[in-house]
This record gives sequence, C-alpha cells and structure tokens, in this order.
Amino acid sequence: MCPVRNKKNGVSICKYYSCPDFDFSKCSKYRPLKVGDFVLPAKGKRPAYCGRPFTYAVSENYNARKDLNSHCNTLSCPGCGILSELQHRFALVVILWTYALFSGQFPSWGFASMDFSRGVSVEAIRLFRRNLKDRLERWGVTAGTTIFHPYRIKPEITRAIRKLTGLKGNDDSEAFWNYIRDDHNEGNLNKIADLLNIEINSIYDCLILAPHFHFFIFPGNIRITGKNPKSKKRCKSDEYDIFIQRLSHKVNGKRQWELRSLMDIYKQVTYLYSHVGQLTDNRYGNIHIESRFGALFRWHPDKVVSSSGKLTFEQLIDTRTEVLNLINEGREVKLVYNGELKWEGQENDDTGWIPLTKLRDHFSGGRQALHAYLKEAKAVKPEYADYLQQLIARNNFYHNLKGRDGKNKVPKKWRKLWASPFKVDELPEFLKLEPAGSLLRVWFLEGLPDPPAGFLVVDSHQWEHDGCIIEESPEMPSNSLQKASEINYEELFTSLKSRSMMFGGD
Repeated sequence: MCPVRNKKNGVSICKYYSCPDFDFSKCSKYRPLKVGDFVLPAKGKRPAYCGRPFTYAVSENYNARKDLNSHCNTLSCPGCGILSELQHRFALVVILWTYALFSGQFPSWGFASMDFSRGVSVEAIRLFRRNLKDRLERWGVTAGTTIFHPYRIKPEITRAIRKLTGLKGNDDSEAFWNYIRDDHNEGNLNKIADLLNIEINSIYDCLILAPHFHFFIFPGNIRITGKNPKSKKRCKSDEYDIFIQRLSHKVNGKRQWELRSLMDIYKQVTYLYSHVGQLTDNRYGNIHIESRFGALFRWHPDKVVSSSGKLTFEQLIDTRTEVLNLINEGREVKLVYNGELKWEGQENDDTGWIPLTKLRDHFSGGRQALHAYLKEAKAVKPEYADYLQQLIARNNFYHNLKGRDGKNKVPKKWRKLWASPFKVDELPEFLKLEPAGSLLRVWFLEGLPDPPAGFLVVDSHQWEHDGCIIEESPEMPSNSLQKASEINYEELFTSLKSRSMMFGGD
C-alpha cells in the first residue's frame, strides 16, 4: 500500500502513475483509451469546411472575385489525408538520408513494445516514448526519431488474410495492412467477413489497441540487447517493462542491419506511415506521430547545407528529386515540390489578383478612404464598390472579432469568406453557442451575398483530383433570420471602427 496518504481520511494522494493506489479518475490524461480514439491516415471523417469554396482574392480591376476550395490538410481526412501522409513521408525520408550523408553514418530501424495491462492512456504512452528515448541514448544512440503506432491486426484477421491471399510470415506485414486498408475499394473487408462469418463495418473492427513505437537511429551499427543498460542516470519511467528490438532486412539474400540506401529508407518509412495513428480528441493531451531526439531534434538539411561541406546543395536537390520520383512512380496525378509537396496543378497563381489578406491591410485608412479609392482612383462602378466593401467588412470582422478573453472568437481555420452556406448541423462548436439571430451565425448559414450584375466569380478547383470537393449545399430557410441584404453595413462599419476591430484608425 502506498504510504503517501491524507492524514485525515487516509485517501491516497500519490501523484505517480506507477503507484498501485493512483486515482486515474481525477486526471483526464490517464483516461483509458479505446480503439475509436485513434484514426488511421485518410480513414477518418472530413471536417465540414474541407473542400468548401471560399473567396480568396479580388481582381486588380475590382470587377471579379476568385474562389478557391479550402483544404484542412489533416492526416485523418479522406480527401486530404493522402497528401498529408505523402508530405510527412517525403520530409522524413529526406531528413534521414541527408543526415546520413551529413554524418557519414547509416541508420537502422526497430520497434519497442510494452505491457499495458494497467490500461492504455495518453500519459502512459508518453512515458513509454520517453523511456524508449532515454534507453536508446544510454546505448549510445546520438540521433533518432520515433513513430507511433496505436494498432495491431487481430490474429484471426491475419489468419483470414493468409487464407485469402497466401501471404506468409512477418515479412509480409505491409501486405496485410494494404489488404485491410483496401484503398482501391476491392471489397477486401467483405471477403474477410464472409470467410469468418462475422460482421465487419469498418477497418477498425479488424484491429486491437496495442500501442508500440518504431524508430530510426544513428549510428545504425549499435548493438541493442533489449535489456536496460546499466547507468547511473535513471529514467523517470524505468518502472515500465518494455521490449526493444532492432530489425534487419535482406539484401541479396544476406541479412543487413543498417539501411544503406535511399531506397531502403524509403521502403521502411512508406510501410510505417501507412498505419500510423492520430489521436482524435486532444482534450486529453496530444501524442505526436513522429518525435525526433538527439542530434535530429530540430535538425533540417536547409540549415546545414553549403556549397562545399558535409552536405552540398547538389546532394540535397538530388535527394529530394529522387524521393519525389519514388513517390510519383505509378501515379496518374503527379506531385511537385516547390518548397512544399503538392499535387501537380495545385499551385495558386496570384497574377492579376489581390488576396483579401493584403487588401485588408492595404485599405487601413477607414471606410471613406476605401470608398474614394474604389470609386474615384480606379473608376469602379458604384455597385461593385459597395459589394467589395461588404466583402472586406466581413473579412475584417472574422479576423478581428474578440471574445471576453481577448482572443479571436473565430478559429483561424474558419476565418474565410465561405461562398456556399452551411447547414445547421455543419456549424462549428463556437457558432452553436451563438444566438440564432447573431450576425456570425447568419453569415455562415447564408453564405456570401449575390454579386451585382456583371461582377465575375472565378472558380479555381485546386483539389478536385484528391476527392476533397463537396456537393453544393442546399439553401437554408431564413424566414426567422436576418438576411444579408437587410444588414446595415453603414452601421456595421461605424461599430467596427469605433471598437478598433476592423481598421487601424483614420
């Protein structure tokens, strides 16, 4: 029994997770996790704003607006998860190989698992990762990265896949994951369900929660025994009994521990990122999918590259080009790299357009200066000027609306001029608490006001090919709501200006 107890009532007040009398119910980060608390890449739900058109810019002649489709860029999104996974994979392969060139050492890889008989929680997984890093460094590891996996495939599902495909052995683990992911919609889950005579509604019915980590370490020739090395330094989480194993692969029929080529690193990273897990609810803390330590912590090739040094510009460019070619191999829609990995054709050309973010800062002299500039200096039609004032007013309202706590009431990902209306059940949490007739709620439910006659709307569907386009939302009934045409924008500008929320002052 734990000796750390309240003297009055004898209740344990110990704060250590290893204590047998620890009260897990009093701390959310120790809440037991379930299978549904994690999501695989591109196997989650798409946010309501993802793929929705929003007004991005106005033309230099102020007679048109340019609409783009929003992109959540989350790993779990069915539309954006593929690109997000490829971006993570590309970045990690480039960093590992360029660091190998820079340090003159090749990496090796392995995995670590532990006994979660006391339950799986966010804090338990964090301590597990911390313990793993400390032990690797005590073995002599100077740089490395860990990748988190929350799941393992159920044994009966594995046996069923072997019968259906003829796969054998642990060397085919990537093929097992590719089969149940079923990215090409071949009905693999239905085949498993028919064979086992069970009901499978999703991929998560084939998995069990068994958190473990994979790692890449430098130098790769370090011997790892799996036992805790003797050291005076003691890790806070040494009470955990974890198992660490370095893995090998075959090259020309011979076992090799180090990953001595870019292709070897790419294959392992591709396999590991195919089934990483992202925590769906961050209220209980966050678990990073990838975490670097040692010399790799915050290390980036762009910071150390030089014309004549351990890592040259030519080596860095060649590495990125080769990794990009590996990713594009067999793909109908190619990816391009220009500081960031994107789908081909996704690049946004701002020639002839003024983004609203720049327009908001450009017209900081107040409503009168804006009105005069649009109507006189550029000879813009009065109806066009009035419409643009509405767009700028709404855009500034989103970016400067402060709550009682002094923070912006509108989260950054929602601060866009949404061109299409939202349904009531699609509204974000911060709007569900707003009164039914509030201006913010009205604007989200109605979308943008119709442009005047002759004013052009240019649609630029940037992400059509990755399945991130939503259907047009039907018009919402607005009998009890204030319509955009009924809003007094003169009063709105005055109110915003007086509260220093829209313009910087006259």
